[in-house]
Amino acid sequence: MRDLRLVCAALLALLPVIVTAEEAVVVWQHWNPANGWDIRYADLDANGQPTGNGTICDWGGNDHDPAVAYDRTGTPTVVWAHDFSSVGLGYGIMFSRRVGGFWTPPYPVALDIPFWYLDPVVAFDENGNGLCVFVGDQNSWYPNGGQKRYYCSRWDGSNWSAPPELIPGIPYAYDSCRVPEIAFTAAPAVGGGLTTRYAVFIGVYRGQQVCYSIWSGSQWDAVKPFGTYPAIAKASPYQYYNTTSLPAAERVSMSAYAGLQGEEAVWESYNPPSPLYQSTLAFSGWSWSAPADAPTGEVGNHSPAIACGASGNRLSVFCHTTGVVSRLRYSINWAPSLPLPSGSGSEGERPALAWLTGLTRATAVWQGSNGGYGLDVYASTWNGVVWSAPLPLVAPGLTNDDRNPDIAARSGSHTMPPQP
Repeated sequence: MRDLRLVCAALLALLPVIVTAEEAVVVWQHWNPANGWDIRYADLDANGQPTGNGTICDWGGNDHDPAVAYDRTGTPTVVWAHDFSSVGLGYGIMFSRRVGGFWTPPYPVALDIPFWYLDPVVAFDENGNGLCVFVGDQNSWYPNGGQKRYYCSRWDGSNWSAPPELIPGIPYAYDSCRVPEIAFTAAPAVGGGLTTRYAVFIGVYRGQQVCYSIWSGSQWDAVKPFGTYPAIAKASPYQYYNTTSLPAAERVSMSAYAGLQGEEAVWESYNPPSPLYQSTLAFSGWSWSAPADAPTGEVGNHSPAIACGASGNRLSVFCHTTGVVSRLRYSINWAPSLPLPSGSGSEGERPALAWLTGLTRATAVWQGSNGGYGLDVYASTWNGVVWSAPLPLVAPGLTNDDRNPDIAARSGSHTMPPQP
């Protein structure tokens, strides 16, 4: 007898969904020959279908590596790195919030004085307070060198703190910090202060060592090394973004669980043959589980993205390379992986993932070949049973490269515990 749950899930996938607002937003960088790299966005409905797109920032000078997160009011905030070299500076962190249906003009989170600030990520707690973590380069004359530190700026509901705060801990002043990720937990924070929830930060220092820190509601604890399971985090974000580079190609990924379970992290191993490792941070005692292969035994994988649903299911999407071709695969609760649908854009890189609100749906986005000489941003939505065919999110008529997408959902996924 056919499993009734699968039948119901398949029928639900065919039903139309009434949408009153966007359920998710995707952001990425677009190459504009007149201005350099711009920041663009696309809205998605509850079925993962695009409902509109536009420009967030098209200033002269390059804009790179956008990240996006919602607060519980349904307000999205985008952060990215902007090149201020035209006025004699380096890179600073910018942000824009969508208020009343419109994106605000870009404004600094942190100007690059005296350092160059790069590779930002952002998350919000239940009350709309937020944290933006990024890398500050104290050695900008040597992009591949050390002296890259993590910094954090705090959003109090109306402003970002300045100057940004150095996260204390490991004496990594001369080490090479990379690819931060951040998410709030469902666990109530202690000590009052800024937020009502704990937050967790993970990143890579010394080029390959995973590290983490926990935000108590008022401060970060000491940054700690994450065992002996190294990750890949090359210097690609720190070549200072010439027009042919691919910023932040490598990444670690993290997602908040519903309830008080904590966080799930996944990263690519530094050691060949490149398995993915996953680990769970439990709220009780704040301890990480021993990292394990994810999916078990598979190799040749990289650039993972993970999102946890309101039911506790863990969905991951990652790149699998055979020869010179990189194709997207997915895994549910770390079962052996399966391919995403083939078609335009299916040969993809650097996926991002979010669980959509109130449904058994999650949407993956990635950069993929547009059939010409450039890259476009594509999306595919999982309905609990199958993935939809890849859809291009770039507006018709826009040519050139579109890269480094990120996605956030109103449910909070993946930077805040998802709500059903």
